[in-house]
Order: sequence, then C-alpha cells, then structure tokens
Amino acid sequence: MLRWNGTDWSKLTFPNDDNLTSVVAFGANSAYATSDNGRIYRFNGTNWTLIYELTGVQFYSIAGTSPADLWVAGNNGNIIHWPQ
Repeated sequence: MLRWNGTDWSKLTFPNDDNLTSVVAFGANSAYATSDNGRIYRFNGTNWTLIYELTGVQFYSIAGTSPADLWVAGNNGNIIHWPQ
C-alpha cells in the first residue's frame, strides 16, 4: 500500500502478512482494505485496525460512497454491506 503526500509516494507498513485484495479511501485518514482471508481493515492515517472478519470467505473487492456506506464482495456470492 502506497500513500501520496502531494509530492512523494511512501510505503505504508501493514500489521501482518495478509494479502490485500482491494482498497478504497475517503481521504488520508480514512482508508479501508479487504484481504483474501475474509478480513476488512481500516487505516486512520497512522495505524491499521481489523474491523471485521468472516472465516472461510475470501474478499475480492471493496467500494462505497463513504465510510458509512461500504460494500464488500467475496467468493461464493458473499456480499457485505458495512457498517450494517
């Protein structure tokens, strides 16, 4: 995962070795990522936090209009609407 500060790109550290599959950002302090281990993470500008996990599912994509309206698609027809 890379971050643009207006001048340069920098690599963000991630807390584990999950394979990230998709990212959506609503600003420098509000990004969300999915993994192929059925996890959703939130980046607050400083740290990543695991906010959701569904065992046995692979998440492929995340999209939305705001942090209050996120959609996640996974294998076997799994669709999650976050935060509901």
